[in-house]
Amino acid sequence: MVMSKPILELMESLNKSLQSSTTHVDGMLKSVEIVIEMLQSMRSEAYFAELFETAQRIAEDNQLDLLVLRRPARFEDGESETPKSLEYLYMIQFFEVLDNAKTVLLESFDGPDLVKYQKMVNMLFTGVADQNVIDEYPELDSPIFKSQLELYCSQFGNDSLEIHLATFSKLSPDTCGKTFTNVINHSCNWLCF
Repeated sequence: MVMSKPILELMESLNKSLQSSTTHVDGMLKSVEIVIEMLQSMRSEAYFAELFETAQRIAEDNQLDLLVLRRPARFEDGESETPKSLEYLYMIQFFEVLDNAKTVLLESFDGPDLVKYQKMVNMLFTGVADQNVIDEYPELDSPIFKSQLELYCSQFGNDSLEIHLATFSKLSPDTCGKTFTNVINHSCNWLCF
């Protein structure tokens, strides 16, 4: 339990961060990046040795029997692989859990849709049109959309996410054109997960 606690606490912190009412794609991806870096920093023999020592101390303080490394049964060919020590056996398992957590995060938050929405968010916040993103929406008239984007960002470009969301919700098709409103509304659904 001692060895799994730091990993569980880290994943719980990420979970709470992702459930925040102000979470947006950029913040979500940054949070995942930070957690991956932290998981990677935990993957060291020195870090694990501290955890293992703490676990042994807790077991001794509570008068629990320490586990004993037993020789595994032999395979058919007579060969068996015995871990070097109990600490080494647990370290291998600890590293596997870290690697699995990192892999799951990378696979879950590296999808093409998230990348596309992140580019869309960047485009809406900076005013710099990304032709590849625009091409994803065939209903857009590229030159008109680019000018609408520039006008919008000249007025609201440096505002916070909350102000953008409030502004987006007030825009009408008459004010900014139906296609721009459709893209903004589509983006808003992904800005706040």
